[in-house]
Amino acid sequence: MDISSKSHLEIIKENKALAERLSGKTFKVSVLSNLTFNKLKDILEYPLRINNINAVIEFGNYDNVIQDSHNFSKSDTVIIHQELQNISGKLSTCHLINDQETNQEMIGNICEQIDLILNNLKDTKLVIYNTFSERNFVNNLHVQCGTSSIARSLNDYLKLKTKEYPNLRICDVDRIISKLGTDNCVDLRTYSAFKDLYKVNWLQEYVNEIQHYIYSLNGRIKKALILDCDNTLWKGVLGEDGFDGIKMSSSDKHGEPFSYVQRVVSQMSARGILICLCSKNNYDDVEQVLLNHNEITLKNNEITVKKVNWQNKAANIKEISDELNIGLDSFVFIDDSDFEVNLVKEQLPEVTVFQVPKDLNQYPAMIDKVSNYFYRNKITESDINKVKEYKLQAKRNLKKSEFTNIDDYIKSLEIEITIYKDSESHLARLEQMAQKTNQFNFTTIRHSESDIKSFFIDKNHGVYCIGVKDKFGDSGVTGMIITENISNTTCVIKTFLMSCRVIGRNIEYAFLKYVLEDVVKKGVSEIKASYIRTNKNQQIESFYGDLGFNLVDGKSTDSEKNYVQEIKKIKFKNTDYIGVTDG
Repeated sequence: MDISSKSHLEIIKENKALAERLSGKTFKVSVLSNLTFNKLKDILEYPLRINNINAVIEFGNYDNVIQDSHNFSKSDTVIIHQELQNISGKLSTCHLINDQETNQEMIGNICEQIDLILNNLKDTKLVIYNTFSERNFVNNLHVQCGTSSIARSLNDYLKLKTKEYPNLRICDVDRIISKLGTDNCVDLRTYSAFKDLYKVNWLQEYVNEIQHYIYSLNGRIKKALILDCDNTLWKGVLGEDGFDGIKMSSSDKHGEPFSYVQRVVSQMSARGILICLCSKNNYDDVEQVLLNHNEITLKNNEITVKKVNWQNKAANIKEISDELNIGLDSFVFIDDSDFEVNLVKEQLPEVTVFQVPKDLNQYPAMIDKVSNYFYRNKITESDINKVKEYKLQAKRNLKKSEFTNIDDYIKSLEIEITIYKDSESHLARLEQMAQKTNQFNFTTIRHSESDIKSFFIDKNHGVYCIGVKDKFGDSGVTGMIITENISNTTCVIKTFLMSCRVIGRNIEYAFLKYVLEDVVKKGVSEIKASYIRTNKNQQIESFYGDLGFNLVDGKSTDSEKNYVQEIKKIKFKNTDYIGVTDG
């Protein structure tokens, strides 16, 4: 959420109320800096708690970043901010000179610090490292600046480190200063007195920049963008202005903002974001624009679902949610109409809603902000093929309507699954599924890439993933099971998840059966498993019980169930019609 519109006092008050309501496992964020960052606590906790992340922000000791990077390495997220002017007394004057020898010595020393810090945090799920700023203290554009060259060298070094540390994200603090202006970002008076440099304005915009990294880690990223058409996708009203009267050309002053928006939306589709239309219009008229208008950038094949009719938009959005089989909180909706925006906000509060700005010059900046809600660290092959896969799913659903018996329908799909074990080539996809899969996910443990890599190496763990295809097409890698041998004869299922794209085809039973048959080969005879209830996974609550697993006495509650069973006693469903091969 964008918190820039709220005052610091409002945030503090509302954050306190949220803290009293939230329960469950805390998500610990540690802030390590050579500045005073206390105001960040409420400003960062608030949006995370709004999104049901029970966040707790804590701070390391002042100017003790290297040692604290070791002390706080078990945190869920660590934020690092090192202010150049406060690293060494030399820097208080080096911005006035351009002594290459002094600069190189300073760069070498700080790079060594970066190496120590990142190595200490190599197993932390997420590390956000703020760039070194060259703008907080230097405003004389006519003087060659030593601090600027130091900052540029260090920031280049940080970027190189992202290749070595997959948990590392870089936040460009100067971009925020450029947006808001130095006077709105820093307070040299409070810096001098308390080493408290940044104003609330900067902190709020900073949180707007980094919160999406944390949402991604917690499976809270958005998956689908729904757009109106008239005065949202193009300028004008199609039913009134006609095919030739609407504007969306980059060479037209009225159409230029819409051209930019369409280019961004098209890029989002290429990254695997599902693009949908929800417009009160005649379907054939909109289709003609998408197919034949020479100014349109967003192509028809980049749109996954269209609800172009005269029905209530909230009802249409619910239908889109059902068709895509993803929750309403995975959607962002954009419309120009006050009525439609308020209707969706009131009837579907889970949906994140944006209104096209009245000043259309602000529209490109708004769509850039919207795109951040769909942050993904890596784009996988599954993302690239997602629109195609959902369209294939629509064909499956159409075929399904021809059958009265669900088992007959599933058999007709000619499903084939390929199971891979400890597959490095699928690592990015495995991390992605661990971060964002919610519906068919028994524990919702958010494993990082480094976590999964460590499971590959540990002989007591097994990481299995599954590729699925049928007569309609290839769904790609869509499931994962992680096992751990906790004794010579007992194995626990740490993670079991499946993409919502393949739920309901009995694939999960064939997958689990394969995995358990594999662990039996190592002498395992007993399996343990858990189900932890969330707002999204209740449809699988009875899964283990239906297979004959027994609840562990005294270790189950309404929100968490722990199971155990001898593997030979598990009542597997018959899935002989699903072809299974080793990857």
